[in-house]
Amino acid sequence: MRTKDLALGGILTALTVIILYVSTFMPTSTLTLYGIASIITIIAYIRGSLKVGILVYVSSSILCSMFLPPQIYLMYILFFGHYGILKGLIEGLNRIILEWVLKLLVFNACVFLGAFLFKVILSINVFEQGFIFQLVIGQVVFVVYDYALTLGIDGYYKYFSRF
Repeated sequence: MRTKDLALGGILTALTVIILYVSTFMPTSTLTLYGIASIITIIAYIRGSLKVGILVYVSSSILCSMFLPPQIYLMYILFFGHYGILKGLIEGLNRIILEWVLKLLVFNACVFLGAFLFKVILSINVFEQGFIFQLVIGQVVFVVYDYALTLGIDGYYKYFSRF
């Protein structure tokens, strides 16, 4: 890995940790800040490489798990951190129906894994009445999030890719 990639990874990791730290005392903007943090992982993937994207995800996950509360870092580790990288890989298939099937499979796998870990680690039982309804609403919100992430990536290419 080149020095440029390591420096980029370090800066983007620090930025990710700062954004997730800010989400601890701004509870009304938590999902927005998770989305911004996931865009940072995508920027690492675009500006550097797949290795840099994974480096930013892994290093920011480790740092967040050391310094932030579990409800913050678990959401990042389980979904928001790696989804941008997976989105890029999935969309490289250029088959729209297969892409959406894979994206929804990733989302559902992350939800069930997250619900299980929240129950084990935080003693929060997510599998209560209305879980299926919440899952369906979550999938609709996920589609909106994926579209917003696409707009964020397009905005990055439009305004910042030349730098």
